[in-house]
Parts: sequence; structure tokens; C-alpha cells
Amino acid sequence: MREELTYWRTQLSAASQWSEAARARGGLPLAARLDEIDRSLGTSRVIHRKLDEARTRTLLQDASAAHQSRVDEVLLAALVKTLTGWSHDAGVLVELEGHGREDVIDGLDLTRTVGWFTTRYPVWFEAAADAVATLASVKTVLRGVPNKGVHYGVLETLGADAERAAIAALPCSQVSFNYLGQFGQSAAAEQGRMRIATGEHAGQAAGAQTACSYALELNAVIVDGALSINWRYLPGLIDAERAQALAETFDAHLDGLLSTAHASVAATGNPFDSDLAGEDLDALLDQMGD
Repeated sequence: MREELTYWRTQLSAASQWSEAARARGGLPLAARLDEIDRSLGTSRVIHRKLDEARTRTLLQDASAAHQSRVDEVLLAALVKTLTGWSHDAGVLVELEGHGREDVIDGLDLTRTVGWFTTRYPVWFEAAADAVATLASVKTVLRGVPNKGVHYGVLETLGADAERAAIAALPCSQVSFNYLGQFGQSAAAEQGRMRIATGEHAGQAAGAQTACSYALELNAVIVDGALSINWRYLPGLIDAERAQALAETFDAHLDGLLSTAHASVAATGNPFDSDLAGEDLDALLDQMGD
């Protein structure tokens, strides 16, 4: 695990070059620093966005076939284009959240456990000329993260003093992203005793005075075949007009990726071979961008 410290330092090197002021704002043009405002959950606001079932199928099927991409990669590509368009920076630092139940440690049996082993780790993503090329870049970065980011938190909290200090010195993100996956899709889910309760409100998951750790939090989930995204933001850092504009820009980038994927699959079936060499893949991405 200690050997991964070099990876994290290298991966975040671009963000590490930020000025002190930029670091305090996570590289984004926020109205203030996080520690200068009321950042309680009760003051935060949420923008709800939803993709219809037809477009969600395009995300799940065509985007996978045309781009050889996972859902989270497609969503992150749209987010990277959105945030770099706002900041005018070459890239953006995003903290990713995972449920921590991936097969990372050989022989570890989690079948008799419940809940999540939440993982959080920052990733620096760079934008390209268009969303399709950005998606290729996002995939490369994500698939290069060692052990799906699990060890970042281990170094941060359980490492030796020098290792914890090294992690603490790395730049922090003001943006959190979490793709929760799909729920209610399988036949077993339909026939089972437990189902997602979509017609009622379960109440708040946290108290109103709970402190938000980010200027912007995105939580995405697919329930009963439709993608939902919640944009939680702090008005003291991002005003309502800007937050709405960011959500709309994201929608446009996502729609562009889905339209490109759908058109490619409709025209050629599956235009990509997962075993293509990097140069051939780049050439095909250029063609799709055209």
C-alpha cells in the first residue's frame, strides 16, 4: 500500500501546482472558501435531474457498445467537460465515492456482511477537445487507479505519520461524485419481498446541522430503468443560477455522448473492438468526434 503513495502524488501533480487561493477553492471559481460560509446540510440546495427510460437504455446499451464504457465513466466525462468549461482549467479534481465491496482483496468474503465499506479518493481528470475524446481520457485514468482507490483511505487514516502527512498535503476536491448503480432491474427484484420504495419519502438521512464537505455533490442512480441525478450545492459557494447552468450544461454533454453512441451503433453495430491498440482507438475516437 505504501508504494501507492507515489501514484497519488503523481496523479494529483497537476492540481498540486495550483496557487494557494486555487487550492482553497478546489480549482473552481467559487464565491468563497468552504470554511468561510454556512455549510450545513440544511442550507444546501438540490437540483433533481432525470433521464427517461429510452435515453437510459441508450446509456446502458449503446454507450457501452459504442464507447466500451461503463455508466460512471460516461457520466464523469460529461461532468469533466462541464466543470472545466466553467473553470477554464485543463482539468478538474473530483473525489469519487464507492461502496467498497469490489473484489480488491483476494479471498475476502463479504457475503455475511451488510452495508457499505465506503471508499473516497481524489482523481484528476483532464478534458479534451470534445466529450467523446474526454471519455477516452476518463476511462484511461479511472482504469489506472490502483485497487479501485481503496488504499487511499488506508494511507490517509492508518498510515505512518509521514504517510498521513503526505496525503494531507495533497490538494482537496470541492466536487464529490457517486454512481450508486442499478436497482429494481432484475426479475428477482420484481418477485422478491423487498423493493425500492419510490412513492414515499423516508425522511432525511442526516441532520440539518451536518456539515457538507463539498461545494458540489453529485449522486446518480438508475431505479426501474431511469437515471436520476441529484446535484447538491452550497449557495454560499455556487449561486442558484450557476448551479442550474452547470446542470443544463452537463445534460447537453451527456446527450451529445448518448446521441453519438446511438448513431454509431445504429450505423455500424458495434464500431469498437475492445482489443484495439491505443493508436487505432484514438483514430476511431477522432472519427466519431467528426
